[in-house]
Amino acid sequence: MAKWRSAAIERLPELRTLIASVDNVMALWIEIRIKFEDAYREPRNEDLIGRIYSYSQWCWNAPRHEDAGHDPSTAATVAFFEDVPKFPPARQDMPRWFTFDEIAANKQLFVTSIGEIAFQNLLAHMQRNRNQYVPRPKDMR
Repeated sequence: MAKWRSAAIERLPELRTLIASVDNVMALWIEIRIKFEDAYREPRNEDLIGRIYSYSQWCWNAPRHEDAGHDPSTAATVAFFEDVPKFPPARQDMPRWFTFDEIAANKQLFVTSIGEIAFQNLLAHMQRNRNQYVPRPKDMR
């Protein structure tokens, strides 16, 4: 079994059938993003939100693959991270999950996705809410 698939099942066991059905990690992240947005709807599913972020961190740190559709880092970036600030509830919640420096360091990613003005507004939001960041255990990253 591919490492990305087993890491997803470990963190998101309730999505086992979905995880097993997709052809590659990019397709999985497209589906996970839908589940992520659903988790922000009432009643908010904090546990699932946290586990999706945990899997995204695993993907960012996973070994690279030359094919983008099979590269966990590229998939998490393109099909998830760059879209987080486009979804208002998740954007408001970003200071809890990311440091100001993490967002600032990924300027190009976010500017490409949301534009310069929206990125500057996001940075201001992150700065105002720096105190909301909750450091995660290593297994959440």
